[in-house]
Amino acid sequence: TTIQRLVDFQLSSDNRLWALWQDTDDQPTLAVCDIIIKTWHEVAMSQPLSPEDVTIPYHSSVPEEFLKKIFDPRKFCTSSIRKALSVHQRTPLSSRNPSMKSLQDDVVKLMETEVAYNLPDEDNLKQSLDEIQLLTWSTFYTSCVQYQQYASKPIAITNPDGCIPTIVKKGYVSQQIPVSMLEAVCRGVDASQLKFLYPVADGESNDLVFTDLVKLLNCLSLLSSILGKEYLEELAQSVQLCDNPATFIHGAMEDIKESNESELEDYIGQIGDIVSTINALLLCLEPGQIQHELAIIFTDPTNCCAVKSDFGLELLLSATHQYVEDRLHLVLLLLIVTVLFDELQENVSSFVYFLYFSQYLIFHFSERVAIYVHSYSAIMWAVSAEKEHVPNSSIEHTLQSLSVGDNKSSSRTLLEGFLKNEGGKLLCCILRENSEQFNGVIDNAVIPKAIAGIIQLLWPLGPTVSFPKYLFTNSLFGSLQYYINVRLNKWCDFSPAYISYMLAYCYLHNGQYNKAVHTFIQAGGKAGMDGMLIGSMLELDLEEQLAENEIEVLFYTKVLEIFEKLELAEQVIILAKHAISKASVKDDNMPILCSSMFRQCLQLNRFNEAYKAIFLNPSWEHKKDCLRMLVMALCEKKKYKLLVEHSYDDMHVEVVNILEHRARCSDLLNSRHKYYDLLFSFHVYRGNYGRAASTMYEQMCRLQNEYSASPSANVLHLQHMCLVSTVSCLRLVDKQYRWLVHPVDKKQIEFIGCRSPKRNAEGEALPVENSQRKIRLVEFDQLQNELLLLECRMKLALDEENELNVGASASEKETLSLLVHSSYFNDAFIICDKFKLDKKSVFEVMCTRCIYASYSNDDAQIWSWLKKNEIRSSDAHSSASDVAWRFLETSLSEHGEIETHKSSNYRAVLQTLLSYSYPLPAWFVKIYKKINCPELIRMLLCYDWLELSTTLCVDYMNAVMGVSPAEFGIHSSLLNINKQVWSPQNEISQLLSVLDDMRHEEKYNKLYKTLFSKREEYFEEIKRVSATDRFHASMVH
Repeated sequence: TTIQRLVDFQLSSDNRLWALWQDTDDQPTLAVCDIIIKTWHEVAMSQPLSPEDVTIPYHSSVPEEFLKKIFDPRKFCTSSIRKALSVHQRTPLSSRNPSMKSLQDDVVKLMETEVAYNLPDEDNLKQSLDEIQLLTWSTFYTSCVQYQQYASKPIAITNPDGCIPTIVKKGYVSQQIPVSMLEAVCRGVDASQLKFLYPVADGESNDLVFTDLVKLLNCLSLLSSILGKEYLEELAQSVQLCDNPATFIHGAMEDIKESNESELEDYIGQIGDIVSTINALLLCLEPGQIQHELAIIFTDPTNCCAVKSDFGLELLLSATHQYVEDRLHLVLLLLIVTVLFDELQENVSSFVYFLYFSQYLIFHFSERVAIYVHSYSAIMWAVSAEKEHVPNSSIEHTLQSLSVGDNKSSSRTLLEGFLKNEGGKLLCCILRENSEQFNGVIDNAVIPKAIAGIIQLLWPLGPTVSFPKYLFTNSLFGSLQYYINVRLNKWCDFSPAYISYMLAYCYLHNGQYNKAVHTFIQAGGKAGMDGMLIGSMLELDLEEQLAENEIEVLFYTKVLEIFEKLELAEQVIILAKHAISKASVKDDNMPILCSSMFRQCLQLNRFNEAYKAIFLNPSWEHKKDCLRMLVMALCEKKKYKLLVEHSYDDMHVEVVNILEHRARCSDLLNSRHKYYDLLFSFHVYRGNYGRAASTMYEQMCRLQNEYSASPSANVLHLQHMCLVSTVSCLRLVDKQYRWLVHPVDKKQIEFIGCRSPKRNAEGEALPVENSQRKIRLVEFDQLQNELLLLECRMKLALDEENELNVGASASEKETLSLLVHSSYFNDAFIICDKFKLDKKSVFEVMCTRCIYASYSNDDAQIWSWLKKNEIRSSDAHSSASDVAWRFLETSLSEHGEIETHKSSNYRAVLQTLLSYSYPLPAWFVKIYKKINCPELIRMLLCYDWLELSTTLCVDYMNAVMGVSPAEFGIHSSLLNINKQVWSPQNEISQLLSVLDDMRHEEKYNKLYKTLFSKREEYFEEIKRVSATDRFHASMVH
């Protein structure tokens, strides 16, 4: 009916005449004629691109949408874009062939420059930025369309391979590719050709099914022509994002039925066995299954190569896109027909057959067809979706944390990248297995089989997950997450565990950690039934007999390592808790799970949860390690109360061992943590006062040994606190258990230079001592005595006037000497009483201090040592020296042992006074002559105190004769004849002898005469008393 002009023709080797025509509107037409049958068929060609208005969605921007349109490889060739760019830049066309990325950058830069140039002044701003961008980009887009239309004009036809021609156009070459038999029948080919697609056995029933299949295809073809390609594309876009395509079609049936309902009803009514017919068509739509013997290529495709030819790859991509688009439209039409059955069931009088099958169709075929719609929609997205750009920093982070592959290929679409990598290798393996003549070259003869192989690899329902695995291994997590969540959501049940596993990785990569955890848990629940996950991720032999819960727990154990590397403590806890709830007590992974949960709880300072995790662990070694970590963490955070108050059940001894080990290894003064104090509190809280006392005493001994050379006041204070705590705890114990067992310190080794303690001076190894360590028993009284000595050392250490070094382990005698030297006389007396020491040295030093006080004019110095003994003046007019002598007098009265007539302390004072030639105080002489007058006379005689000696001798003999005998402590005298009396005649005789030698001096001569006459008088009195006694004795007889 139209006038056409023959452009070119070719005769192929298979006796087919190919003719290229062009009508008056310059629209090309390709037709083919079998020269034997002499029947012409029109060949479907891609229509020239026509200008269109680009719609900008609300969620996108003007540059983004135009860039998608312009750089769509199915719409524009590179030469058309370069020419449009050259015209707008007003520069000659460059001879170089830039990359697609460089070309896109040039276009964006040009558009930004023109938009900035077209912006008006701020005062006259009438157009918004979006309007100016839209106008600028639309102008450039129109130029691209015009150049593409020019480049798309056919000029010749060639037949290089002898079968299918190639159309030469002005801007590029268009390769014609064969379509599948199903698409060919839909495009007008004789329906009898379907027998090659759907082989059936001979028989009347099969012939009827084949006839009904042809009628159904005719019905779908009619419906396609009624709805139009544009409506089908819009419908495909809408259905792709629906959870239930059948429900969406139900909502759009009003628009569909308005088209030509009666004609559709007629076609549908002509179909006989509708069930078998739809089954047959679905079987034709299903991709061919990969043979079982090819399973190895999905695990080890290294022996195959990817698609190498860029032209062959581009040809394969275009053919696959067209194939998937046709199939998607076909299943959409079939879904409309199945839904239309439900809409037509009201006319049951006309369609009696539907009354029987309507419910079956709705609940069975609609679901099946909807799955096919979902499948081809997912493949359509995979074929046409652009490949996302992954930053290098993101890739490096992913490689380190998730251990997946790098993404280095430069591909525009996901399918192109897939075929350049693992997908191309798998496809070549499939083609080589199906055809031994395949040499790796993608040509027209291979394309149908290659497309079938690609559909098999992309088919969401299996038998492989090679496409999502490619996205996963190449860090395309954004595309993978969209593919799983949107394209495979809810309806795809193939390898659900492995799919969920990859989706969880996407969440993990995008920072959605909680979603990742819950998705991993979903994957773990299905891990036992998913062979893909078992073989790929868990690396288990499928023949290995493991229960499903064991596989699930093993899966969680593997996943935990990922979260631990990323230091996601909160998520590790959630996952570990779930895994522990699924694992049995005897599971080998149970200790690992409990330990992981413990570590993360500890990291988050959830100490109570960490404590519980320890006792969930069935492994004793793991429990010990975790307990040690918990104790150290509580100490670091200074949660001492929490550490002490936990019960620990059967691990109580382990806690004590940990604390004891840390305490013995720590520096007592510089350590941040006081482990001995913590251990002491631990025992006291449990009422174990004996162990608590032992702990404090051990700390005291360490302080004493390690700082024995020159202990500071702080060290002594710590020792004092330890001993006080020790004594206080032992007071709470029964008297029979008030003792401690302490190990005896080993003999100290003297180090010479840098010599090792394990070798002698000659360098020979010393023998190892195998003897058991000795212990000593420390009783309660010993502890009290030690506490007393320590309190005295503390006073000495705190005394600023004390210049002597106070040893930490000074004995009681050494401590006494230090106390006396520092004038702590009262404390010295206490030490003497406690340890049964002689007090002579104390009194000697005290007397010396008093003598110096008598001659000193510095009262402040005297008061300083008096205050050390808590001496205060009771009289405001008393001098310091008077108070000192009074203190000596009081001390002698308290510690002089008068009652036992022991004058050792007085003799020490007397010797000191006499040695300094200090006049004897009257109170001293009065007391001394009452205690031991003969000793006083002897001491005075030794130091030549003749006058006082004479006086004492005379007074003593007078006391014996009955004159004030109490002053000398004499209980009987010559007046009391019933008792014997005595006098120190040896001392008197010695004194007379000395005085006799010195009679040449008047003073001593007088003393001699006085003493001699008194002695004579004393002798006469003795004779008289003796005679009287004999007389009375004779009278009695």
